[in-house]
Amino acid sequence: MNRLLRRAARPGFPWTAPQWPPSLPRPLPPSSLGAEYDTGWARREPVRVARAVLLDSVARGAVKVLASPRVSGLDRIAGLEAPAIFAANHASHLDTPLVLSILPPRFRHRTLVGAGADYFFDTRPCS
Repeated sequence: MNRLLRRAARPGFPWTAPQWPPSLPRPLPPSSLGAEYDTGWARREPVRVARAVLLDSVARGAVKVLASPRVSGLDRIAGLEAPAIFAANHASHLDTPLVLSILPPRFRHRTLVGAGADYFFDTRPCS
């Protein structure tokens, strides 16, 4: 009788969530990292404007001061129509700002950067 009273005092299913059977493995939660990393925020207009300002002011200035690159062959891409792929040799993490800072403006602000998901997107952003 005591057991029945205890059971009646704590309501179970359908008033509470059902219990997972211990004999069944739980499915993994969906990942939001790697290839599934959410990048929709990067295509919003305020973010694009901020990127353009940082790229044209900070990154280009820093690249000129730190690396003073000599650029040649821009005439080869003068008549280039999009889409195109610009690939760096990945000698350092500065390849991206270097390449983006020397591209002509018509490519600079419409270039998407591919990054290694295993290096850059292996943790969730702080919220």
